[in-house]
Amino acid sequence: MSIERKIARRYAEALVGAGADQLDQLQAQLAQAQQLLADAPQLARLLAHPEIPVAQKQQVIDQVFGRTLSPVAVVFLKILVEHGRMAVLPEIAQEFRALADERRGQVQAQVTSAVPLSGPEQERLQVALARLTGKRVELVSQVDTQVLAGVAVRIGDRVIDGTARRKLETLREQLRAQ
Repeated sequence: MSIERKIARRYAEALVGAGADQLDQLQAQLAQAQQLLADAPQLARLLAHPEIPVAQKQQVIDQVFGRTLSPVAVVFLKILVEHGRMAVLPEIAQEFRALADERRGQVQAQVTSAVPLSGPEQERLQVALARLTGKRVELVSQVDTQVLAGVAVRIGDRVIDGTARRKLETLREQLRAQ
């Protein structure tokens, strides 16, 4: 695990603890803050600038986010600014989502296929993954024509690769070994 991910995980754990009763709201607000900073790079640079006093940065957070985000989210952003961690916000949001999903008893599965999966295919895959993980599964699908056929699924660090491309690679390795 990279150092940035470890840092992000600690901040996400703290936020989950502080806002355990409002996980959905905080998840949406982190995404909102992240999007605003991506859309306004000058704001992101201002909040990350080492020569601007922390108090001034925190005032900017109050002005920009004070009316739209919950007090917990605003205080959290102020803490990130105070510790110089605003650049890690995307990783924190990702770790927060994973922790919140864990608390909710669900997981997110990244599904890659050569063609879009039909509704019944998605339902069958969702049921099979729910059986495998013991949790509710949210599918996030993407299409990649390089997989040729089949699907690859990533749930956290676990990968299930049932693509034709992977099967051909395995067959090629077996033939070379003989």
